[in-house]
Amino acid sequence: MLQAGQSAGLTQHLDNLCGDQADDLVMLVLGQGAARSIASHVGRWKRVEQWRDASIAQEKNVGEIFPPSLQLVVGYITWAIQRGLGSTVPDSVLQTVRFMCKRLKMSRCLALTWPIQCCKL
Repeated sequence: MLQAGQSAGLTQHLDNLCGDQADDLVMLVLGQGAARSIASHVGRWKRVEQWRDASIAQEKNVGEIFPPSLQLVVGYITWAIQRGLGSTVPDSVLQTVRFMCKRLKMSRCLALTWPIQCCKL
């Protein structure tokens, strides 16, 4: 959440809260929904972040993560498919990006308007 900074509209609501109150609000917002679905999205998002960090360490420009750029999303999906991670990767990654953008209230998130079908590889 803190990494998203001002890209996340949710941070506006955290400004007047301190400590545990801010943490509670974040957990409430991210925790709405089925537990397994949330765990899947959070785990997938962490893998995207790890891939981005590793790519940056190799001096590759992979785009912004907050809000997620088209370059970042397509780059991760391409990387995952090249490694044989399966045909469900495009849909699941886009759904996770949409989940994170909606939950963190990122206003400039391409994944909120980008059709899932355009990414079928």
